[in-house]
Amino acid sequence: MSVVKSRADLKEWWDRRYSELGSLSFEASVRDRNFNRLEITRAIETMRPHLSAGDAVLDAGCGHGAFLHALAEAVPFDLDLVGIELSDATKDPDETGVYIRIIGDAFEFLRATERRFKVVYTQRSVINFLNEDRQLEFIHLTARRLTDDGWIVLSELFRADLDSHNAYRAKLGVEPLGIQKHIVPVDEDRIRAAYGEEFDITVCDYLNTYMLITHIVYPHLAGKLEHNQPIHDFAAGLPETVPGFSPYKLMVLKRKT
Repeated sequence: MSVVKSRADLKEWWDRRYSELGSLSFEASVRDRNFNRLEITRAIETMRPHLSAGDAVLDAGCGHGAFLHALAEAVPFDLDLVGIELSDATKDPDETGVYIRIIGDAFEFLRATERRFKVVYTQRSVINFLNEDRQLEFIHLTARRLTDDGWIVLSELFRADLDSHNAYRAKLGVEPLGIQKHIVPVDEDRIRAAYGEEFDITVCDYLNTYMLITHIVYPHLAGKLEHNQPIHDFAAGLPETVPGFSPYKLMVLKRKT
């Protein structure tokens, strides 16, 4: 399939990708292990002070469940964890019942459920929603299912920051960051304009040191983009540098009370 235009196309694309790489393949969703770990760690650090025993957390687009397992291990109390995943080609390798796993469409689930969540989290899921209107619709549906003090936490690829990142790559003669054709980077300004009155919106700009070294400098020196090399392990342990090098951000929408 060369063009992804519908939810059915998207499911077929992910089913095929997971089937080709193996249903438990880490590379099906992200090739860079350090990148994924840094994403999950920052998200948990951000939401952990907001959580209490028994709170409900939804991961919309949970893949193999890596985030939910990490969150369960990171807090000293039990949470009500739910993950929904579009592709039934994925499997959770740890079937310990840490969270409720649902195979289905996040939009349909949010329309039908009566549950309310303290936090709804996405990790590069919103960029798969085919267009910006669908992205805003997802936030609208999610907002209806939040508690009065609920949060939406979006770990996503942002359009303006992608342009900035690629501009740095171009200065060193590095090709633009490759993304799948159906991916739609998030427009931060449009979300702020649509939901700024209902939510306090903050954006965590992170991964700058890591992306500078691994996705700008290293490809320039090595002549190609690689993953999971010793330089990636080294870069993952370095402190943050000046902003502007990473197209990936963590956007937190806190319901106004």
